[in-house]
Amino acid sequence: MPRNKRNPTYRNFKPRDLGFVELFVAEKRRPQRFYFPGPFNSAQSKAAYHRVLADLQFTEFGEVPNCLKKPEERVGISVSRLVDLYIEKEAKVRYRTKDGSLSGGFPIVNITLQYWVTHFGDLRVEEFTPRLLKSLRDRLIKKRLARSTINDKMRIIVTALRWAVEEELVHESAWRSLQAVRTLQRGRSEAKETEPITPVEKADVEAVLPHLTSVLRAMVLVQWFSGARPGEVCTMRIREVDRSGKNWIYKPEHHKTLHHGKKRLLVLGPKAREELSLLLRPDPDAYFFSPEVSERERKEQRHADRKTPLSCGNKPGSVRTPNPKRPPGAFFSTQSYGRAVKRACVNAGIAPWTPNQLRHSAATRIRKEFSLEHARAVLGHSSTSTTEIYAEVDKTIAIDVMERIG
Repeated sequence: MPRNKRNPTYRNFKPRDLGFVELFVAEKRRPQRFYFPGPFNSAQSKAAYHRVLADLQFTEFGEVPNCLKKPEERVGISVSRLVDLYIEKEAKVRYRTKDGSLSGGFPIVNITLQYWVTHFGDLRVEEFTPRLLKSLRDRLIKKRLARSTINDKMRIIVTALRWAVEEELVHESAWRSLQAVRTLQRGRSEAKETEPITPVEKADVEAVLPHLTSVLRAMVLVQWFSGARPGEVCTMRIREVDRSGKNWIYKPEHHKTLHHGKKRLLVLGPKAREELSLLLRPDPDAYFFSPEVSERERKEQRHADRKTPLSCGNKPGSVRTPNPKRPPGAFFSTQSYGRAVKRACVNAGIAPWTPNQLRHSAATRIRKEFSLEHARAVLGHSSTSTTEIYAEVDKTIAIDVMERIG
């Protein structure tokens, strides 16, 4: 079988002084020469050669690039092929952290595009019309996904089409037509509406603390005192916290607005420092909050609470999996952190709340005791309008005024 030569050599056909490349054609099962217009090494000839190189990175082995076909023979790529190319050449490059690993945004993009492939994978991209996009959206509405989530998924599909236009894989009209599909508006569709995130009460936070391990308990308290994002707490490394001065400064290497060129500084107060000081270790690359330590503590606590005598039942450690498929990771994910808090809420007999509500609580407390500008500085927002989303409007002042003048 001929080898897959992705970069064919630009060669000279001397009898006619023409540039050409030789490509293997799967339909003919043999190599074939393709000649370029204009003299060898001319600007016209070299431009045609570079168009071939650009097209080859989006074609399968043995497939003739579109630029070498006659206009009437050119066909568009399928949705499935487009998704494969977009994930490999764009998504896996775009959604990466500073250390080169895939970021949390990649799974969301991948799941959305694979759902698109499941229903329309064999369809040519040019045949995927706005009506079909709306039918895909209706499927998501029936699955009871939130309106904002559905809008995000539609945006991901349109973004993939825009990339295909940039790479000249599809005609611009395929992307422009999908832009005509309007986003779902609040209260004007059958999509499920979600309630706005509200602050969690201090009593509810204190209720779950006895049902958490010391590691998870420290995570909750640090977030409660500092107003950090759940992801920032989960991935907090020892070397990222500057402990040289009186105040500890947390400078996360990866954060939500890093790709916008913004810096994130989080000042840790005395109560947060007290919790973190108990988790300090010699390794500067270690994470403060270790799932392995938390899991070991949980198992030790279960053993301490055991009511069956040691002479009866299973012996300690006898039912553990020697090589688990999913061993504890180096740090908590936001999902595992949220699940642990939810389980603690159930065990405490209260309504479940999420770690993200702790950030909203911090914003509301700071705004109430200081000002909106103070809350903006602590939360790391560029404008106070963003802080308004987090800080629940304090009605105390308005009520006091109206009681006096109303």
